Amino acid sequence: MGVTFALLEGGGGKALLASREGKVVASFLPGRDGKTLVRRLRERFPDAVEAPPVQVAGAEAFRRWMRGDPSGLAETPVDLSGVPPFAGRVYRELRRIPPGTTVTYGDLARRAGSPGAARAVGRAMARNPLAPFVPCHRVVGSDGALTGFSAPGGVSYKGRLLQAEARANP
Repeated sequence: MGVTFALLEGGGGKALLASREGKVVASFLPGRDGKTLVRRLRERFPDAVEAPPVQVAGAEAFRRWMRGDPSGLAETPVDLSGVPPFAGRVYRELRRIPPGTTVTYGDLARRAGSPGAARAVGRAMARNPLAPFVPCHRVVGSDGALTGFSAPGGVSYKGRLLQAEARANP
């Protein structure tokens, strides 16, 4: 079975979610136009086929997340094949961080078995192909400051995501 994808509306614009065999393989946060999102997906998955959201794994959890409800993200299966081993360890650990909470890059490096690799964690976050299922917005600087968020809207968007999660999980 090949990759299927759906364009979803919410959270400030179009988002894209793609899955294969019941696992999310790619997701793009809201903020870019649909054509750009499809082009970016096809760079990785040239034969991806558009499908109704109901046929794309994780679509309902993604929609809830765009409405401010992060429940379901951590339970949605993701496909980490093709992800470098270090990034895979980081992504698995990050998926364990509860909504509404944060960890530092250094803490996440330790949890992933590589103390001292905070900068490498930052590089893995910058290449995260599975946000918000791998919630890189929950990673902050050593002083708790919001840093390094490459999604549209940058760190201000990251702050809004964290606030929405905190409201959803008091």
